[in-house]
Amino acid sequence: MNQTLEFQLTGEGILPSVSVLGPAGVNSRGKPVIQFGRALVGRRHTLPLVLLNDGNVIAEVQIDLVDEHGVFTIKAPAGSTSDTVHLAQLQQIPSSEGQLVHRATARLDVNEPKRFEISFCSTKYVTVETTMTVQVKDNQYSNTTIHVMGEAYQEIVSLDNISRSTQDGEDEVEGFYEMLNFGDCHVDCKYQESFTMTNHSSSQVVRFEWPPSGPNVTFSPKVGHLHAGCSKEVTITFCSSQPVTLKQPMRCKICQVAFKQPIEEVADWDDRHKTVKWQNASDMVSEESQQPEIKKVIETDPEPLCSVVEGSQSELDLEIRAVCDYSKFSCSSNTIQLKDTMLFQTRLHQLQIINVGSVKVDFCWQVQMDSCCKISNPKQDESSGSRPGSSLARPPSAWSSVLSLLKGNPELPPFSVEPRIGTINPGATQNFSVCFSPVEVAQFQGRLLCSIPNLQNGDQAPCITVSGQGLLPNVHFDLEDSDYIRSNRHSPKFSRLLDPSTPVLEFKAFGFSAPTRRSFNVVNPTRKAYDFKWRCEDTAASPFRCLTSCGTIPSGKKVEMCFEFVAEHQETVDSLWSFLIENLSLSFPFLCVGTAREPCVYLDRPHLDFGELVVGHKVEQTVDLVNAEEEPFHFSVLQLSLLSEDQQSSLTLKPMIGTVMSKNRLPLLVSFTPSLEGYVNFRLNLKVKRKLEPLLLNVKADCFNMSVVVQIQEHDGSLREILPNHENILDFGKVGISEKCTYNLLVSNLSRFILEVSFELTGDREHLQQLEVKPQAGAVEIGKQLQVSVFFCPQTVCSLQDVRLIFKVKLGPTFTFSIKGRARAPSLDFSFTKFNFGKCFLFCPDMLPPSQTLLIHNKDRMEVSVQCQFKNTGFLEVDFQPDILKPGAMMEIPIKFYPQRTSRYNGRLTFLLNDCVTKHVEIEGQGIELKLEVTDPSQKKVKLGSLMLGQRVNKQVVLVNHSLLDLSFTLTLSTNTPLDPKDLSVSPAGELKLKSGGGSCKVQIQFSPHQHIPPFSAELQAKFAGFFHPLLTIEGCCKGVEVHLDSNHLSFGAVVQHCKTNRRIVMMNTGDASARFQWQTDFPPELSIKPVKGFICPGKNVPFEVTFAPVKPNNDLRYENLSCFIEGSPSVKLTVTGSCIQASTNKEVVNFACRVRSSQTQSLSITNPCSERCSIRPAFEGEQWSATLFLTFEPNQSKTFDITYRPLTMTPDGNKHLGSVFFSFPAGRGMLFSLQGTATPPKAEDTIMHELPAKTKHCEVLQVNNWLSRQQRFCVLLEVVKPEKTDPTVFLKGHDSIEVPALTKRDYKMSFFAYREGDYNTKVTFRNEVTGEYLFYLVNFKVRPPGVLSTIKLETHVRQMASATLNVENPLTTATSFTTECKCGDIKAPPQQTVPGQSKGVLSFEYLPLHVGESTARLTLFSSDLGHFPYNLLLKALPPPTEETVHFQAALGNSHSTPIKFINYSHLITKYHCKTDCPDFIVDRSVSALPGFPSGSEVRVEVRFEPHQLGEERGQLRLTSEIGGEYIFPLRGVCILPRPQGPFSITAGGSVTIPFKNVFLQTTIFSLQVDNPCFTVKEVDSIPSKKTQNILVSFEAPTGGPPGPWFGKMTICSQHSEVHSKPCSWVFYLKGQRSQSSLET
Repeated sequence: MNQTLEFQLTGEGILPSVSVLGPAGVNSRGKPVIQFGRALVGRRHTLPLVLLNDGNVIAEVQIDLVDEHGVFTIKAPAGSTSDTVHLAQLQQIPSSEGQLVHRATARLDVNEPKRFEISFCSTKYVTVETTMTVQVKDNQYSNTTIHVMGEAYQEIVSLDNISRSTQDGEDEVEGFYEMLNFGDCHVDCKYQESFTMTNHSSSQVVRFEWPPSGPNVTFSPKVGHLHAGCSKEVTITFCSSQPVTLKQPMRCKICQVAFKQPIEEVADWDDRHKTVKWQNASDMVSEESQQPEIKKVIETDPEPLCSVVEGSQSELDLEIRAVCDYSKFSCSSNTIQLKDTMLFQTRLHQLQIINVGSVKVDFCWQVQMDSCCKISNPKQDESSGSRPGSSLARPPSAWSSVLSLLKGNPELPPFSVEPRIGTINPGATQNFSVCFSPVEVAQFQGRLLCSIPNLQNGDQAPCITVSGQGLLPNVHFDLEDSDYIRSNRHSPKFSRLLDPSTPVLEFKAFGFSAPTRRSFNVVNPTRKAYDFKWRCEDTAASPFRCLTSCGTIPSGKKVEMCFEFVAEHQETVDSLWSFLIENLSLSFPFLCVGTAREPCVYLDRPHLDFGELVVGHKVEQTVDLVNAEEEPFHFSVLQLSLLSEDQQSSLTLKPMIGTVMSKNRLPLLVSFTPSLEGYVNFRLNLKVKRKLEPLLLNVKADCFNMSVVVQIQEHDGSLREILPNHENILDFGKVGISEKCTYNLLVSNLSRFILEVSFELTGDREHLQQLEVKPQAGAVEIGKQLQVSVFFCPQTVCSLQDVRLIFKVKLGPTFTFSIKGRARAPSLDFSFTKFNFGKCFLFCPDMLPPSQTLLIHNKDRMEVSVQCQFKNTGFLEVDFQPDILKPGAMMEIPIKFYPQRTSRYNGRLTFLLNDCVTKHVEIEGQGIELKLEVTDPSQKKVKLGSLMLGQRVNKQVVLVNHSLLDLSFTLTLSTNTPLDPKDLSVSPAGELKLKSGGGSCKVQIQFSPHQHIPPFSAELQAKFAGFFHPLLTIEGCCKGVEVHLDSNHLSFGAVVQHCKTNRRIVMMNTGDASARFQWQTDFPPELSIKPVKGFICPGKNVPFEVTFAPVKPNNDLRYENLSCFIEGSPSVKLTVTGSCIQASTNKEVVNFACRVRSSQTQSLSITNPCSERCSIRPAFEGEQWSATLFLTFEPNQSKTFDITYRPLTMTPDGNKHLGSVFFSFPAGRGMLFSLQGTATPPKAEDTIMHELPAKTKHCEVLQVNNWLSRQQRFCVLLEVVKPEKTDPTVFLKGHDSIEVPALTKRDYKMSFFAYREGDYNTKVTFRNEVTGEYLFYLVNFKVRPPGVLSTIKLETHVRQMASATLNVENPLTTATSFTTECKCGDIKAPPQQTVPGQSKGVLSFEYLPLHVGESTARLTLFSSDLGHFPYNLLLKALPPPTEETVHFQAALGNSHSTPIKFINYSHLITKYHCKTDCPDFIVDRSVSALPGFPSGSEVRVEVRFEPHQLGEERGQLRLTSEIGGEYIFPLRGVCILPRPQGPFSITAGGSVTIPFKNVFLQTTIFSLQVDNPCFTVKEVDSIPSKKTQNILVSFEAPTGGPPGPWFGKMTICSQHSEVHSKPCSWVFYLKGQRSQSSLET
């Protein structure tokens, strides 16, 4: 089966790319603009220039800022070094006037941003427009030009020292006004800001006037004068009683004024200048005092008289901003219950406050303690009540020393909040850490009070109740707090072992294989000294080592502990330790954590390519070893790494050992002088101390020389190189006639030129005719090979002498070959060329045919091919495979002779050697008949007869060989049943030899059975040559006898004199041989038995009737050991007992008739003949009758007497049960009644009806009653009486017999099973074979169609296979076929399965769901013989496992397509509807799939990721089919910045069309710009969403000038919109060049 492994290889050619992130502004042409706006002379404005390396490689960028006026500066990014950023100032002289250029060069790593500060400051009025270029090294297309504009102006009046908020730090570019921002303000609070108004005039006085005071803003001063060169501070006051958001422009009116007085005499004035006056409050005089009331009056000084200078009016704009509102917040909790905390440890609880208002929320936390319940001086014994690891026992005298060690102050509250003071911005969330750090053993409770000003009436500041308890530890580890456990950074194996309060010691190693040490203090706060011990709990070797593994800590003292960590790799390592206090039996977990970082020391180039080198020429290059760390590092070069991989060449590197200083580079000089040709590769190994892996420098070179190589390809495939100017030998050796032997010469051109070669043969002409050279001349291209073949094909026996081949290379060496060889015939040795099989018996099946092996031995030194042209015949078979015999090899060819008739045979085998030499082998033989038989034909069947045990019989037969060959054979017996060799034997044993033509022998057959043997048949055979030849047949058997009575004792009871009664006994023959029997002849006269003698067959029973007829009264008659003689078996014994009584004179016969084991009652009239009262006891004879035991009579009274006839045995035809009842009265009187009874066969015990489904086993319990006083054994007969025809699919099963104890009942279980529906009447008979009595039941079954045989549950995930099996049983004797039917398409089962007779088959079926959900199905198996087999299937299809996420990455404007493969399992051709929930993932609406059930067919769906915005996009691909189900693939796409495309080459005067697609989700307007005027682009209108527009770019080469080429860049920018707030741009590289004709001109 051919299988193909495919790899999809993708690549992308890139150039270093740097994008300009800031400034964000652009001009009308879309060029980036740095707009400093208007700035007063002397003021410095700074704007950022932000660059980002958005490519995939390190980029170097050069920034040039042309500065004609010396007003700009460039400041390097903060934290940069001279290695990454270099600043310089260049003086350019384009003409007679010099220009200053600020140049900055920087190296940016991938995705690294750099922020340069561009400043503008001028000392004079100037308007500047210049350019700044950003050029990326190795990318001539990436040349960004930034327009820089600034204006320095000088106004008469300026506003200085204006306060700005942090969000207003950048210059405004849209207007020329100042802005003052009060920021967030509280309600009913005054806020003041000041600024300075400055008059820059040297002689003019300026009058200013601010707007009148409003409801929220007032100016002071509002009106005033500014003298020339003077400044004045203006204060603005803001206050609001209601929440308000203020953004109000204020205009100050400015004008120049003139005074009548000299300016020196005019004082400065504004409306803040006041005069205090005292004047009378009223003209009325008080009657009491008669003195006037004086009031203080403050008046504004009048403005000095002045006039406004015409045309000097102007306005200054100032925008005032403020947000005034109440503080609003929400707090996450109002009660905090902290867990118990050990002293000097800190427990944290997180609290959160959210600013839900529009102004900042100021907060300040205070802790107010409510109570502190100290626990002092508990007994040490009580410490057991505390939790492990803590102790509350502490001597007060030692407490101060512990506090001094731990620097704890009990006067401070144990609760604190971090941060305590701060501000929450609007909409922000502030997380607080509530710290509980107890230094006393006590129960603490307090309140956290948060002070928040500016709350609205009714709002309360947070007040949080906090409580916690401090416990005294047995040990304290003085370590800084670590969140290693709380943040779940620890190893998962410690998850259950570590408490969050477990101390953690963290190591931060710098480098590897060097120890790092850390020390800390352990304090004993208890009142007793104790011994400590550190133990590592790690099972493996730990990288941590404790240097103070054990010791003693006195009470109230501390001991310094020291740990050491040796890092071996960069992964975080944690190790669990235990701090043991052995005398207190305490253990404390302690976690050591180590992290390591590899030093940043690297080579600036990972590989060095010297290119093509000529042997013997020395070259040198320099590689820098860079150290980016703050400390020096030692390095050394591995000496062995200076050797090449083939150990044939070596490099030289200087220095080999040294130290590279911190933040520095060290040049390494690599020199190489090639000495051999070919490619050479070096892997320099620089070992830097404390680095895990050495630095590798891959150095390669291609060394060459002007050379040619000639090689001879040997016969074994190896190549042997030939040296020039030496005589080389081409020895063809021994070559067979007509064979062709070839030598191939490979001529390799390793020089830099084409080689011309020629070949010439010299020598005897006759010998040259046996040789040929191809080609005789040729040219070898550079780096190519020429194969030259020399052929030796002898036609006659010859030997090559003095023959040479001369190979000449033009202008090169000459190669000479001496050719030798000779021709010969192949030498093969045949073991025989003629063979006679002689006389052989005619072939019969299973006979080993005569065979002979022909050996062919190759005694030649060359391989010889051997073929046989003989085709097998009916009498001769040759097992041959064509082969090539290697020298010394031997071939075995079996030859078998199959004579079919009595005749002579001849054959010829023809062998072809090397396709040219013929060899013949003659084969002869003769076929004869096998004639081994008995002399007497009547002895072909030997009958041994039927013997009894102990008997023996011998038979003798004579065998004679009439064949033409002597025979050696052995006698064997083949029997149909196994026989013991002691019972049947044949002699003589061993090998017999009979001569041909009448040789004979006697065979003795002896049969002496030692056991019973059923009739058998055996065949006597002669075995020879693997073949069994039948001789005769033996038949015989051995029979045995085993006879016994069913009862050895027979009791007749009381019998009336001169009456007789009969009893029945049964004789049973359980043997397998018939036997004669005869009872003894001297029976007593009272007894007789029938039959007296007879014949009993094996397995049969013989009933005997014993008659007892007593003639003399006797109460006890006993006859013992009555014998019955059995032929061939011991006799059986019988004992008979009874009694004889006298009958009364009055007799009356009463007749009874009923079914056996039922009853009939009759009444007798009895009269007491006596005149006295009496009680009598009736005397019964006959066990079938019963009555009351006593009867009482009054004198001469008559009564009726009920007698019940209850027979337990049936009466035979014509016979009756006989009995009597005797009533004995006093005075010797009595009354005798004769009783006769007839017992008919019983009726059914019960008739039972059942209705049940087919193929359901029914168990019926029948009750078997033993009516006798002794145990009975019943044989059970189960029979189906309807239908009369036997149905093999109906099974009635039960035990063959049942034993029921005396007078009890036993349950008999019978099972009924029917495969098909119908009515079945069955009869179950329980028969006592000894007595012949029986009982029976009639059980009728109505079988309806089968129900569900079983329910099979199958649960699996969608599109995952689940299988189940069904066991199918065929009870029939013949094979039957089952067909399967299931309407559920998710079930696959074989359509048909055949089950052999009386065996079980396994039907396997599979469940492959395609849809999620639960369902039921019916699986039915049908057989024409056995009916239907229904099964219920409970099917549950779980959701499929999550498909693997498909990843995409594409630049904005590009797309990334990936085929998604899935397996379709539908039964039919189906169509999957494809849909994604994200518009950025595009897929065809549908895809067709071929049927795939059940193995599956692969379907491919192409998904294209075409993002419309930057960042990560996630979605789902949903493939839905009504037949095939649903597939959901998670999609993850990452959209990166658009990468530059191109270059697009354009010939002068031509144009190129560049397709551009609008990737956004709405119609968008794009601006198109080119940075080179040689290229022009035609503007486009808005582009609809997801549509492509062809953009036409033209190129015109400038007249004259250089021949080109010209490089440019077209930038397509999207306009700002509500959907995509950040404009995006696409860059297309352009390359223009003159036409070829213009260049030639």
